[in-house]
Amino acid sequence: MVVIPILESAATWLMNWAPVITGVGSFVLTAGLVYLYKIQTEIQEQQKSLSESSHEAILRIEDYGLASQYDITDIREEAGLGRDDSINSGVVIVRLSNFGKAAADDLRAELYFDGGQSYLSINTILSYGSHFDPLAFTGEGGVIGAEEKDVRFHSEFSVSKDELPERWDLEGSEPDMLSPTEVMWLIQDSGEQEIEVGLKIHYRDGVGYGEPKTLFRSRVDLGDIQDFRSIEHVGEPIFD
Repeated sequence: MVVIPILESAATWLMNWAPVITGVGSFVLTAGLVYLYKIQTEIQEQQKSLSESSHEAILRIEDYGLASQYDITDIREEAGLGRDDSINSGVVIVRLSNFGKAAADDLRAELYFDGGQSYLSINTILSYGSHFDPLAFTGEGGVIGAEEKDVRFHSEFSVSKDELPERWDLEGSEPDMLSPTEVMWLIQDSGEQEIEVGLKIHYRDGVGYGEPKTLFRSRVDLGDIQDFRSIEHVGEPIFD
């Protein structure tokens, strides 16, 4: 019969091509598994991203302003608190918004002076407040809640003269705590005329410590500076 030769030919063909067919099938199966693994990985990454985003704070700096210790003294007098020579600082007031789905706490401000040959960083907490209040500067650092907008904070900067770089020659008549204005005078006296001044906001959310937010980063000629507040107006911005 004709059928038997056809079946024998088909069997022979299958035997000859079996390794190829098996290889192709294995390849298709492997490709399918790889594709499924890729989809599963993408889904897991999306779920992880969504989970992390629900624990992240997204801060935006709405506005800020600087003030010197002289401004604080004037405010104390206007408030009937009298003069207080122990107040020797610089102040920043900053308005923040949080567009994230998690609160940010441990809000801190970092003011730094980089003269190339010397470097000084002053770290302090950010406290709540819509106006200058020297009596409240010792309060705990602020927290900004999830999706909270236009929250005002303030921070005071002063530094012990024991923390200053050794190359800054002190006369011995300086107060124990120095203001940013006095720090800049000392830098100038040490022979450094042009410096970089920057101010950053540090914070922590449900994921950990986020990338600091930069209020300003400026190159400043100390010959143009009268006090800490004038950095806002005479500094040349540095863009990353």
